[in-house]
Amino acid sequence: MKSLRVLTALLLAAGVIGAAQAQGIRPEVGKPLQAASDLLKAGKAREALAEARKADAVPGKTAAEQLVIDRMKGAAAQRVGDTATTIAAFESVYEKAGGAEKAQMAEQVAFAYSQQKNNAKASEWVAKARAAGANSASLNQLAAFLQGASGDYSQIQRDAQAAVAAAEKDGRRPGEDDLLRLADAARRTNNNAVYSNTLEKLVIYYPKKDYWSAHLASIQR
Repeated sequence: MKSLRVLTALLLAAGVIGAAQAQGIRPEVGKPLQAASDLLKAGKAREALAEARKADAVPGKTAAEQLVIDRMKGAAAQRVGDTATTIAAFESVYEKAGGAEKAQMAEQVAFAYSQQKNNAKASEWVAKARAAGANSASLNQLAAFLQGASGDYSQIQRDAQAAVAAAEKDGRRPGEDDLLRLADAARRTNNNAVYSNTLEKLVIYYPKKDYWSAHLASIQR
């Protein structure tokens, strides 16, 4: 699943220090957060996470301080690959976030859970990400992977059919991955009509030798 991960930590961390200053964050908290931000921008995520933890260790933190700290911890932890810290930090911030940030955080939590092979929680956060407006190719790939792992091929077929139909309605070529998912799901559910129709679409949109062979074999059957 590493190939599915989209690292957006720098985007999530952007503006953290400006927000901290606007909210009156104390210097003993703001200083390590500033260091963490600079280190993260320099590509030194492990060192950035250490600085964020220094800020988190300051006693008597306000709610505003904790919010900024968790944003920074989550961003740095994601870059490091510390899934437990990523999940804890972003879940803490999620309900307080808004707009694109909420969608982005939910997507990263979903990927973090998938790295832990907790597919149930990953699926839960995929749904939250979509509800918040996320619709990236990587999120859709993760959703497809999770559905495949669950063995719910009827749902995979419905989702893939919807994606193919939406593309054709908009005058776009359907994604090759969507067509392959649809063909595989139809085959597994013994839906021969959908399987044959999907192979025909693969030949039309992606005329590869393997697709022609499968299509011709389907016709003969």
